[in-house]
Amino acid sequence: MGRVGGGCCCSANQQSTATLTAGEDSRFLQDAASFMLPSNSTCQWNITAPEGKVVKIDLWYYSFYEPCDEEYLKISDGPVAESSKILAKYCVNSTGILFQTFFTSGRSLWIETKKGISNSTLTRIQVRYEAINFEDYWVDDKVEVYDVEPSSELSLINTFTGNIVWIKPVTIYSKYHRLYVVFKSDGKKKSEEKGMFASYTAITPGQSCSSGNSLAENQNIVLKNPSGIIKTPGYPFNYPDNLIDQCYWKILAPKGSVVRVEFSSFRLRRGDCVNIINAMNRRFPIRSTLYCGKHPSFVVYSMTNELGINAQERLHLSNTGPGFTANYTTVPADSSGTCRPSENSTVHMTGEGKSFASPGFPLHPGQGACHWNISVPAGNFIKLSFPWVLGPSNESYVEVYDVTNSTRNNPKIVEADYVLIKQGKYAFEADEIGRFCGSSLPGMILSNHTKVYVDFVADSSGRYPGFHASYTAVPNRKE
Repeated sequence: MGRVGGGCCCSANQQSTATLTAGEDSRFLQDAASFMLPSNSTCQWNITAPEGKVVKIDLWYYSFYEPCDEEYLKISDGPVAESSKILAKYCVNSTGILFQTFFTSGRSLWIETKKGISNSTLTRIQVRYEAINFEDYWVDDKVEVYDVEPSSELSLINTFTGNIVWIKPVTIYSKYHRLYVVFKSDGKKKSEEKGMFASYTAITPGQSCSSGNSLAENQNIVLKNPSGIIKTPGYPFNYPDNLIDQCYWKILAPKGSVVRVEFSSFRLRRGDCVNIINAMNRRFPIRSTLYCGKHPSFVVYSMTNELGINAQERLHLSNTGPGFTANYTTVPADSSGTCRPSENSTVHMTGEGKSFASPGFPLHPGQGACHWNISVPAGNFIKLSFPWVLGPSNESYVEVYDVTNSTRNNPKIVEADYVLIKQGKYAFEADEIGRFCGSSLPGMILSNHTKVYVDFVADSSGRYPGFHASYTAVPNRKE
């Protein structure tokens, strides 16, 4: 653990700034193990490293809420916010505690938090900072772990590199019966490096989450049938203590399909949650959203041919809750790959609900534009969900609006990626809905029409991977 860095400047009902110097020993901004942000405050820290070094920070954060102008956490590469490149900005976080490490390109780092007058008790951060020699930290030795697909293609799970010391062993489960591990070294002897050690065990995947299973079986419930039922242990009765944390369902659909999951009943204990995870065994698993407590019935779609459902016992605020039951099916994917950005092409989608994404998501699709025309049967509205849009708010954003004279057929090349959403009978006649930036994007947009038009325009920088979205038809209760 690091020492306290003396950054105790953050107070309620005011703006405050602290200037800190990073040393070779790690330090925390605050003396609390997890710093609670005070109400109605703007807190800023300018951290500077000695000449010839850069700043490294380890960041734990959770529970920042929309709208983005009222509550946010911003990390900038430079001495002041106005002239610095934004490394990350978090405004809406529904995924619980997250961890991330940042490095500066120079000597300075700027951290800024803003909290409104809300009574949320979970808005807090923990920051550990230190000065390092960047070249010494990153080395060429690394271990790469791959899934071996049935087609014998390799799918990267994770890369371990640098001077990493694991406090407890890291466990990786394969999706299929083969793993491929590569150790690469630059051949240079380094006195502090010990290499790597690993062991492997063959396990039998589980078919349901049960107290009669081993931990490995419950964490590897692999479902390959075209349809099936998922439910918490003992449903509809209260699920056992400490078992829900072990349950991890992995649904694998054939190539060219996506996974549709309908939660018909969702009543977890207060404080317990379920993670919906896309691209489970990837280096950067894409976490669509986190559902906690009780919800009415809802539907989720995967963005690829696999979907993970991971239950979590988090705060244990209640002893009663039957859990959830859900039906899953594999359905044909309306792939956004049919949209070619360089050709300004259009994809037409109809039906009660589907999933779509910018081409190649989470990779950048290249410069150009894509369009999706979405329509649902009469008597329905469209609920549009954007669980993932990547990039700082000044680089990637979503515009949701309709204009009378649409420029949809003549998209201009801009300096940032953006999504434009319109609703109405025709694309050139539409009503304005709104505009949302970066991570301040709302989780859901509800139209008042049977048709919605989504435009995606990408710049040539290739820095950010675009978006993933899904839509469902919602009955118009007024008809």
